[in-house]
Amino acid sequence: MNWDLTRNITTTLGAAIAIATALGKLRPVLRQWWDRRTLLELSGEAYSADDTRRYTHNYIPPDCQSVDPSGLEDFRRIVPTRVPLFSAMDGSA
Repeated sequence: MNWDLTRNITTTLGAAIAIATALGKLRPVLRQWWDRRTLLELSGEAYSADDTRRYTHNYIPPDCQSVDPSGLEDFRRIVPTRVPLFSAMDGSA
C-alpha cells in the first residue's frame, strides 16, 4: 500500500470537510448580508444601514393557516395546516 497516497487522500478529504463546514456556517451570514443589502436598495435613502440592521435583527417570518382561527369550523373533521405566509402568497407552498 502506498502510504503517501493514503496520506494525500486523507489530507484532501479533511480539507474538503473543513471547507464545507466553514461554508455551512458562512451561508446564513451571507444570506443575512444580502437581504439587508437588498432592503437598503429598495428603500433608497429612507433608512440607514444601521436602521435596517436593527429592524431586521429579530425578524420572525409570519405563518398562516388554512382554517379560520375563530373556530367556526368543526375541528374534528378539519386538520389545520400551518405554512409560511410568503410561500403561500407566492404559490410555492
